[in-house]
Amino acid sequence: MATPSTLKPVSSIATTAPDPTTQKLADLEARIAKLEGVLNIGSSGVVTLKSASNIVIDSAMNVTMKSMGSTTIQSSGAMSVQASGTLTVKGATINLN
Repeated sequence: MATPSTLKPVSSIATTAPDPTTQKLADLEARIAKLEGVLNIGSSGVVTLKSASNIVIDSAMNVTMKSMGSTTIQSSGAMSVQASGTLTVKGATINLN
């Protein structure tokens, strides 16, 4: 049994701070886990981005979407397309309604 003379005061016991590298690794692993929950790259190369909320693409310059095959943009609600400059719609056939 320890005697009072061999006990150290609580204030003299050093508390060790977490290793910065270990903390950075834990933070990175948490960020990867979140990313894996919304971004999936299948074995065939199909990329899927899912969100239970909004997906925002915010670019200071240009946004380009290009497909070598068919492209579908679909909304279950209202949809708007707007441009502060000229809006050009091109196609072999353009069907409205």
